[in-house]
Amino acid sequence: MDIIIHPTPESKKQPSFISRFLRHVPNKPKYIWYFRPVGSKSNHWTSFDYKNQIELTRRLSGSLASFEIQDGHIFRNNVVITVMLKEGIAFVLDPEWSNPITYEISCQPKLSWFTHRKWCC
Repeated sequence: MDIIIHPTPESKKQPSFISRFLRHVPNKPKYIWYFRPVGSKSNHWTSFDYKNQIELTRRLSGSLASFEIQDGHIFRNNVVITVMLKEGIAFVLDPEWSNPITYEISCQPKLSWFTHRKWCC
C-alpha cells in the first residue's frame, strides 16, 4: 500500500483586530485647512474645526463663489464667517464694526500630527 502525502494548503493569515477595526473608520483627511488674520506677521496658523475641514474640502470643487460657516476658533461660533475659497480668504462682518475682519486661508498636506502641531499651534 502506497502512502500519498498531499501538501497542506497554506493557511491565510487572519487580519488582526486593529486592522479589521480600522477598515470601518472613515478615511482621515490628507489635507488640513488653516486660517490667520490678513497682514499677520506671525507664522501662527489656526486649523478650522473638523466639521469645517470636511465642508471646505467638499466645497473646493463646487461652483459657488462664497458660502458661510461658523467655527469655534473664531469668536466661539458666535459669528457667521463668509468663505471665498477661490480667493483664499474668509471674513466676518458685523454692523457695529467699521471694517470686516479678514482671514487668509490655506490648505496644507497633513504629514503627521507632530508637523501639524509645529506648524499651527
